[in-house]
Amino acid sequence: MAVVNVRIDDDTHEQLKKRATEDGVTLSEYIRNLISEEVAPIYEEDMPVDMESPETLSPIHRRLLANSFKALASAAKDKHDKEYYLKAVKVFEEGLTGEYGSYLGLYGELSKRDCARVLDILDMFRAITFSCDDLEKEGTPVDNKLRESLHYHGFDYNDSLEGRMAGYIDYLTQEEKKWTELLPQIKEADNGNSHMPMLSMYLRMLAELRRIRESRKGDHGRFSWKLNADDLQRLANAQIHPSIRHRYPDQEF
Repeated sequence: MAVVNVRIDDDTHEQLKKRATEDGVTLSEYIRNLISEEVAPIYEEDMPVDMESPETLSPIHRRLLANSFKALASAAKDKHDKEYYLKAVKVFEEGLTGEYGSYLGLYGELSKRDCARVLDILDMFRAITFSCDDLEKEGTPVDNKLRESLHYHGFDYNDSLEGRMAGYIDYLTQEEKKWTELLPQIKEADNGNSHMPMLSMYLRMLAELRRIRESRKGDHGRFSWKLNADDLQRLANAQIHPSIRHRYPDQEF
């Protein structure tokens, strides 16, 4: 295994140590997982280039928006709708940038990094699902309890980041018709709402999946995604936070 020496400032070092401690891993393992996430994504298709959101609107765009809201106000039958549209007219005519978001209806952006994380998570659960199906067809079915623990359990809608990730998954499965084999699991998980934070657990599973694939160097064939029973158990073990693994003495980590 290669060794890389990197010099960082003391503040950064302390922050990394703190985060490693919170995750219950060594500093080296924490940094190794961060690097692995950057250079060894599970999902390999190139991400589309994002368009940057403008910080301002040009006069012509403001005029077009103001005129559009004027038309909506004229057609509105409900008093409250009419008032809402007329307020928008004032905002865009006077260039009140702090109020643009109230009328443009734009969500906060999900970064390319977090979009890539979502794709990795979806591909991980696809590999788990297909591997479990194949093992069953081969006559060595996965224990039901283990299989259910490895289902996709959604994201926390009450968390700002996880809520947007859940929205992206909804777009990919419903609009783009991708990863549709996971739809039964999404429905079972209250339509993708976990009601508790899940991202850190998924990232631990992804780190373990990368280690599994790294151990199979040179295996890039058609079925290189397949996981055996031991692999699946490793992913299940990775779900448990390192700080509480001592409570599970019968499991290997």
